[in-house]
Amino acid sequence: MGKKLPYILAVLLLVLVGISIYAVTQQNKNNQERAKPASLQGQSEHWKVTVVMVGDGKQSVVKPTAQYNGLDKLAELIVTVNYKDNTSTSFTAVQPDMYDNQTPYDPDPQAADKSWMDVQNVQVAWKVGDKPYKEFMNVENKAQ
Repeated sequence: MGKKLPYILAVLLLVLVGISIYAVTQQNKNNQERAKPASLQGQSEHWKVTVVMVGDGKQSVVKPTAQYNGLDKLAELIVTVNYKDNTSTSFTAVQPDMYDNQTPYDPDPQAADKSWMDVQNVQVAWKVGDKPYKEFMNVENKAQ
């Protein structure tokens, strides 16, 4: 047993080094994927949304565009990007009546400490007159 112990320890050491190298490689690959620009797209009955996210994998610039499919005049419009950790980034239209099926809502971008891989869904909330509506869309990265 005494002569086999150094060989066993050497094999265990090699296995641990191999596992460590694999883990670091996978983490780097994941960080590279998170840092890629993304164009997240989704559609619901009344809305078509695109959320462009560009960043370094930890922080991104979030830029949504929402196209209304209806004919009614909007009294209120809020586009919210929801993340898996139950946080969100919201974009509220200052003049919602300007946006219709011909003119998409295209707000200024905002910074978020998120990657496109952190996005759970996009919510659009709007009012026609006094009647509120809300739709959620799952989005898919079309930039890949």
